[in-house]
Amino acid sequence: MSEISDRADSTKPTLYAHFGDKDGLYARLLQREAELCRTHLFAAYANAAGLPLSEQTRADVEAFFDYAATRSLGFELLFGAQNGGAVTTRDELVEALVTQIAQRLTDYVSRSTTSRPTWREHQLAAMLVGGTITAAQHARSEPGVDLDQACRLASDYAIAALKNLPRD
Repeated sequence: MSEISDRADSTKPTLYAHFGDKDGLYARLLQREAELCRTHLFAAYANAAGLPLSEQTRADVEAFFDYAATRSLGFELLFGAQNGGAVTTRDELVEALVTQIAQRLTDYVSRSTTSRPTWREHQLAAMLVGGTITAAQHARSEPGVDLDQACRLASDYAIAALKNLPRD
């Protein structure tokens, strides 16, 4: 807390007044990073909304890899191996992403924006989000991996998974 207060040009009592303790500070940091990630990805989802499903999927994966590259410390905090206390915050973020993707799949399958996702769309969305997270984690942890190539591979994989998605 001393180092943090020094770097923030503040005092330890001020930090404790705002956050209670180290765990409170850590929890707030996780929440802030999850919100930054959510905002970044939801904006990308909104921008890609009118595109064909394969292009939306590619844009979604690229947005996630972009977040991982541009906010590498935040990515590590939320999705890295040492994210200890991030489980609840990360799970809430992942569920929000899955919900968005499931709705997109539902809209595509039913050709309607008023239908609600079934277990099938939710499951597909969970697999897509989980696969993208795992691909980004792996790409970042392997020395010499080109993130652009890893992103294209993850996109191609996700698109192939949706290629034969039936429409009503």
